[in-house]
Amino acid sequence: MTGQIQRRLQKKFPEKLLFGLLEEVWRK
Repeated sequence: MTGQIQRRLQKKFPEKLLFGLLEEVWRK
């Protein structure tokens, strides 16, 4: 599932933004 989500996010957001959002989600 993570792979599909990453691909969808990469298309909408840049990699830096994607990693930032993932870090916030992982911390929560």
